[in-house]
Amino acid sequence: MKLHEILAYIDVSYTCSAANKQINNIKLDSRKVQKGDLFIALPGSVTDGRKYIHEAIKKGAIAILTDESCQFSSDTCPIPIVNIKELSKYLGKLANYFYQSPSKTLKVIGITGTNGKTSVCQYIAELLQYQAPCGLIGTLGIGFYGNLKNSTHTTPDCITLHETLASFKKQGAHYVSIEISSHALMQNRVSHVHFDTAIFTNLSQDHLDYHKTMSEYWATKLRLFMDYDPKHIIINLDDPYGRQLLRYVSKREKILGYTIKPKQDMSCEKLVLQTIAIEKNKIFAMLKTPFGDTEIEAPVIGCFNLSNILAAICASVVYGCFNLEDISKRVQKLSTIFGRMQHLGGDEQPLVIVDYAHTPDALAKVLATLRLRCSGKLWCLFGCGGNRDKTKRSKMLSSALEFSDKVIITKDNPREEDPKKIIEDTLKGHHNTDKITIELDRKKAIYEILRI
Repeated sequence: MKLHEILAYIDVSYTCSAANKQINNIKLDSRKVQKGDLFIALPGSVTDGRKYIHEAIKKGAIAILTDESCQFSSDTCPIPIVNIKELSKYLGKLANYFYQSPSKTLKVIGITGTNGKTSVCQYIAELLQYQAPCGLIGTLGIGFYGNLKNSTHTTPDCITLHETLASFKKQGAHYVSIEISSHALMQNRVSHVHFDTAIFTNLSQDHLDYHKTMSEYWATKLRLFMDYDPKHIIINLDDPYGRQLLRYVSKREKILGYTIKPKQDMSCEKLVLQTIAIEKNKIFAMLKTPFGDTEIEAPVIGCFNLSNILAAICASVVYGCFNLEDISKRVQKLSTIFGRMQHLGGDEQPLVIVDYAHTPDALAKVLATLRLRCSGKLWCLFGCGGNRDKTKRSKMLSSALEFSDKVIITKDNPREEDPKKIIEDTLKGHHNTDKITIELDRKKAIYEILRI
C-alpha cells in the first residue's frame, strides 16, 4: 500500500515524491522498524515515540506520521514527516485498512474480566483446535496453541494487534482467542477489531491506580459488549457483575450464560457444570446443556477453574461442537496452564502450587480451595507489584491470613517503587503479625519454605 493511499483513507492530503512509495509495514515501536516501514511516532504511557524518530530513520523507515505537537523539524529530514491532528484516534482505522480488515473474516473471541482471562483464552484455543486452527493473544504470549512467543502486554497496541490478526489469517487460522484488558479498552488498543464473540468472566477490585473507581473500571469492561457489538455474548452468571451485564444486553439474540451453581436461575440459555466429586488434581462434574447432559472429568484444581473451563465449553458450543461425547473427551485432555494453579512436588515432597492470583478475590479463592485439600500446614508466599493499585495490598494480606497457617510477604516486580514501601502498605491495618514473615529476597523466601 502506498503512503498517499493510507493518508487519503483518513482524509489527509499529502503530495511529495515519496507519497507514491510502497509501505511494507506500520510500526509504533522504533525498535521493530525495518526498511520500508511507516513509523508512527506518538507519546505513550511509558515513553514518547517522538524521541525515536532518528532511530526509525536509521533503520530504514520510509515515512513518519506524528501529531501536530511534534517539534521535530521536517526541513532537514530525508523522509516525509506528516503531522496529523489527533493522530492517535486514527490508529485502529489505519491499521484495519492497511492489513485489509483481517478480523472480518476470522472468528475473533474476546475475553475480558478481572480474573480467569488467561485460563479461558488458553482453554478455548485448546478446545477449538480440534475443529480448526486457533490463534492466541494474551498474557502468556502470541501465536498458535503450544507455540507462543513472548508478549509485553496482555493485549498489544492496535497496530500490532491488526498485524497479528492478518498474520494469523495468512497462516490459516479460523479462530482467534484474545485476552482483552481494561487498559486495552480504555486506550483503544482493540479499535476497529470485529469481535464475533465476547466473554465476561468476573469483576473484582484491581487496577484502581488507573481507573480510580470500581464504577469506572466496570464501565470500561462494558465497552467490549456495548461498543463493539459482538455477535455472540457469553456471561458468567455466578458473578454479580455478570448478572448485571445480562440485564444490559438482554435484548441481544445470541446470549449464552454459564454457571457452576445449579440453582442460578437467569432468563437466558445457559450451560451448568455441577461438581460431583473432587480427587487429587481432578474435578468430576455433570455438564447440563440445552441439548443434553454428560459427565466431565476436568484436570484442574479449584471450582473457579471449573468455571473457566465452562466458559471455554460455551465457546465450543457457539462454534458448533454439540457432540457431548467429543466435549467430554476434549476437556479430559486439557493441559495445565503455566502459573495457573500449577502443581509441583507432592507425595513425599511438599506440594507446591504456583498461581498468578494478584487480586484479593483471586488469592482468597485459591487459598480457600487449597485449605480444603490441605491435611498439613498451608503456607502462602505472595507479593504486590509496584506502581499499581495500592489500596488492594492490605486486602491481599487479609485474604492470605484468613486461610493460611503462615504468610511470607516478599518482593514481586516492584518496578520503580521502593519494595519496603510496598511491604508497609501491605501491612497497614494488620497488628497481629505472629503468622507473618517478611523476606524481600524471593528466591530465599521460596527456599526457606521448601526447606521447612
